[in-house]
Amino acid sequence: MSILSKIVYYGASAVLNRVLSVLPLKSSRVLFISDVRSDISGNFKCVYDSLDDSRWQKVTSLKGDRRLKRTFGQWLAQCYYIATSKYILLDDYTETGRTFVISTHIIEEAANVFEKVIILN
Repeated sequence: MSILSKIVYYGASAVLNRVLSVLPLKSSRVLFISDVRSDISGNFKCVYDSLDDSRWQKVTSLKGDRRLKRTFGQWLAQCYYIATSKYILLDDYTETGRTFVISTHIIEEAANVFEKVIILN
């Protein structure tokens, strides 16, 4: 991606996130986002499966290869879910222009699947 493309992409993402930020957070929504997985597997699957379906709305935004581009519709949906999800779990190598804070509440809910939890201040 060229520098100009990155500026346009991150600028458009920032504007869209500002617009979408007026929408309320969905307190029961958990977003699983990855640019290196095409399906829920490994640690993502353990956490996904450990969350009670009746309590949590689980949404996935997956892309099997980070070199592939998302369609405009996929990008728009991802921005919407990022802006409105209370909990966001990122997989390694996910490229985003935001920093996310994951509540300890979601860690407690899925604590039995974690071998080690590191909390950064």
